[in-house]
Amino acid sequence: MDYMSLFFGTIGLATGLPRVLAPRRSLLLARQDQAKRIAEIEAGAPEQFHEEYRALKAYPVTSSDRKWLAVGWFFVVAGVVMIVAGFMGRDAVHALLR
Repeated sequence: MDYMSLFFGTIGLATGLPRVLAPRRSLLLARQDQAKRIAEIEAGAPEQFHEEYRALKAYPVTSSDRKWLAVGWFFVVAGVVMIVAGFMGRDAVHALLR
């Protein structure tokens, strides 16, 4: 068993499933979070990292539900592959790739 693959596979599933099951809702929540953070910084809150405000303005959340859904499916597939590889074990995966 490869615990690192299991861990990252679980993270991939946790990231991708909300985007696949409810893409519009999760996209709207991401946009709301970004708008809320921009408003906080404009109201005088300190930035959490160097040029956070500039980064939030320059890189908005994706404008398309289809892009959001595609990224979600990518994370789900990658997560499942990582979990399967984690249960197979590192040696079995290396033997398959040879």
